[in-house]
Amino acid sequence: MSNFDRSLKNKKIAFFDIDGTLALGHMPIPGAAEFVGELRRRGLETFVLTNNSSKSKVDYVKKMSGMGFEFSEKEIIISTDGLIAWFQQNGIDRAYILGTPGMAAQMRESGIAHEENSKVVAMGYDTTLNYEKMVRVAHLLQKGAEYYVTHPDLVCPDPEGPLPDAGSFIAMFEKATGRLPDKIFGKPSEAMIENALKSRGLAPHDAFMVGDRLYTDFQMCINARMDFICVLSGEATAEDIKKFGVNPALVVQSVAHILEP
Repeated sequence: MSNFDRSLKNKKIAFFDIDGTLALGHMPIPGAAEFVGELRRRGLETFVLTNNSSKSKVDYVKKMSGMGFEFSEKEIIISTDGLIAWFQQNGIDRAYILGTPGMAAQMRESGIAHEENSKVVAMGYDTTLNYEKMVRVAHLLQKGAEYYVTHPDLVCPDPEGPLPDAGSFIAMFEKATGRLPDKIFGKPSEAMIENALKSRGLAPHDAFMVGDRLYTDFQMCINARMDFICVLSGEATAEDIKKFGVNPALVVQSVAHILEP
């Protein structure tokens, strides 16, 4: 029995990143679904916590099910949720949405319409990005539009190698327009987990997260004072962890190794 296996007796909730942690693209990490099932068997609630805003919650339910994971919409927390909540709190009901149809649909269902000449830009991980969209956003930013981004991830893990994510888009538009986002949502903000914990009367020490990124997943856990398990199946390497200067609760090759002695 591992030290972390023993500490699970005191945990109530487990948060999981998807890309690089539970899956690579549409390929599940071997042993990941079994580990999630084992935690549920022990009575823990399990949540998917992803910065990847390219899909809606309905999309994620279908994607995860197709890889052998059973998560409900209520168990999926996306960076788009934080952006939508901010817009609703600040009375923003329209924006130029640089995002996938899935992201646009989730925003539309929340009362936020897409508008070509909006004074607000909402940007996510757009896997349908083309030059026409890039030109439109560049023009809007140069005209002073408010600028919000779902998350800061530079890359999205893929079986054939890292792919440009929203953080790379941020860098591109900074070079082109000199603008940086007015606000970025998603991890590493601890707001991503606050509702799940508070609604159950729990504290961060009652939970832990499994992820593959240090500057988002691990930093969120540091901000929230929550245990973090770093898997080396995605973005982070052992050398990255040494350079980061703070040690996770556990470092393993993949989720399948978490309960090993």
